[in-house]
Amino acid sequence: MMVALKLQSSALILSASFMLYAPLTNAQQGAGTTHFQELSSSLDNAQSADSSEDTAPPSPWQRANFHPPLYPKSMALNGIEGCAVYQTTISDKGDVESLSVIRSVPDNLEKAALLQSAELLKWQLPPGSEPAQEVKEFRINFCMADSERAAKARCEQFAALPCS
Repeated sequence: MMVALKLQSSALILSASFMLYAPLTNAQQGAGTTHFQELSSSLDNAQSADSSEDTAPPSPWQRANFHPPLYPKSMALNGIEGCAVYQTTISDKGDVESLSVIRSVPDNLEKAALLQSAELLKWQLPPGSEPAQEVKEFRINFCMADSERAAKARCEQFAALPCS
């Protein structure tokens, strides 16, 4: 009889610990998504500075990979949302020469995690464009919700807010 009681008591502890961890697991199963937004580039500055000259404008480098940047794992596991503004220099060959986080909200976000999500971005020239070095600023919003659809809607709202 004592053995049966022990097994029953172990089962109670097991189900109690399962219930204790269930909310954490459900929260981590929420959908996280990112939203890319180009803010400015040297192309914008060059065209506004001298629009009367008939020289070829700097290259308008565009994203070559159109999948969303990755949500940093450490942020997703902790349910952290926010945004980051990046600056990158793209060489005339399309290589990223520099990449930095200018600002982020919240401002204590782990910079290494933020850079990992942006390092995977690849750049290409549209047909007929001349290659040239370009400096771009862009923003990535990091949003979480119960579903991917809700996370995307939340990111659209984030995009309208300043990241400062």
